Amino acid sequence: MKKSLLRQTFSLLLCAALAFTLLPSAALAAETVGDFIVEGGVSGTDFTFTGGVLAFIQPGAYTVSMKEGFPADKSTSNRIVVDAPTSTELNPVGITLNGVRIDASALTPLRSAVDIAPNSCVSLTLAAGTSNAFKSGAGKAGIHVPAGASLAIGAEAPEQVCLRRGAARVSAATRAAAAAIPAAAAGRS
Repeated sequence: MKKSLLRQTFSLLLCAALAFTLLPSAALAAETVGDFIVEGGVSGTDFTFTGGVLAFIQPGAYTVSMKEGFPADKSTSNRIVVDAPTSTELNPVGITLNGVRIDASALTPLRSAVDIAPNSCVSLTLAAGTSNAFKSGAGKAGIHVPAGASLAIGAEAPEQVCLRRGAARVSAATRAAAAAIPAAAAGRS
């Protein structure tokens, strides 16, 4: 009798444990910071937002979108900075851009819309079917990649990548067009 009760209790506990493993794990909640929504990571630990700057400070996988209700025909002056010296090519700061539009051209002092710090490794992925634009002040790259920093740009739909000089717009086109842009236009300094 005692063995039977023990077996039933053990079976019940085992079933409960298995049931919990079938439940979806709690995904990291999307957080609105400034004019952006960030999915992935923890605010204050993996990324911060201060003074109009969304700063990624730890390697990880993130998605950045414009906040809900942000006008589709407008750009924000909020900037993105990556300063993650612990990132590597095997463990980069991976950011999926989902329709991000930044115009930093009116900021003083002049700044790049996206700035990658030396010793940071970044992998940008363009979300399929979106257009991402980065406009910076005169003489500043839309995406600044200084010596010692690393940047890889890819796309969920690789055939839809185009970098254009000027407004540094990244949108649907062909990969061949992106390859034709000189390194200086892509933000290498």
